[in-house]
Amino acid sequence: MKKYFKFKKHILILLVLWIIYLIGIPLHYTPYALQPSYWEFKKMCELNELPNSEEKYNKILSYFDKKLGDRDDFPHTKQYSRRIRLSLDIYPNGISRLDFDKIQDVYINVKWQTYHIETLGNEGNMDFRFDFDNELYCGYIYNIHNLPNNFFKDRRNDKQTANQ
Repeated sequence: MKKYFKFKKHILILLVLWIIYLIGIPLHYTPYALQPSYWEFKKMCELNELPNSEEKYNKILSYFDKKLGDRDDFPHTKQYSRRIRLSLDIYPNGISRLDFDKIQDVYINVKWQTYHIETLGNEGNMDFRFDFDNELYCGYIYNIHNLPNNFFKDRRNDKQTANQ
């Protein structure tokens, strides 16, 4: 009889976890790392980190169906996918042609729609709102993932030892 109740308890736990999983997915509480569009967004943002070269420029321009040598007469914004929007910044030395010698730098600005629900509110006036239009930009990746290892180190002890 005890084995039956243990088995029933395990099934009940699995059922509760499955229900929590089903509720969490539609509410978009899935971590970014599990979403394929996040990795695509991150790969696009990392193009800005490459050194200035023809390879970098051609990779960035390929998202806009262009290459070096084409005319610069195309819109510099594009809806890449349902969740990713691209914007292109070209800093030319000259105008009208995308030649390697005439370009000072090229950056791609990527915006990723997260669809995560953000709760906003103020307890003082009991004003609570939900924001469904959350977006991540390339700066999020640069600021969070490229911090030095000792960035969050407690520096109070350093000041005390310097004063002594």
